[in-house]
Amino acid sequence: MKFDAAGVLTVSGTAQAVTIPVTIERIDAATIRIAGSAPLKMTDFGVAPPAPRILGMPTIKTGDDIKVSFEWLVARKGGPPSKP
Repeated sequence: MKFDAAGVLTVSGTAQAVTIPVTIERIDAATIRIAGSAPLKMTDFGVAPPAPRILGMPTIKTGDDIKVSFEWLVARKGGPPSKP
């Protein structure tokens, strides 16, 4: 199954409404996998993209775009159900 999950994501104390495409997949009789990912921008959450200086060399620049992803494996306790 595929659907969009809508909610509020809080990063570094800043909350933003987000919609993340999510997939639910049956692995076996007792296990399902729930996974999703979405592109975000660090600055939307008040986080400055890192720009470290190493040993006095010019600053290393990074982009603002990131990808947040998650994966849950959910299983019934004790394994598959017994048959009646």
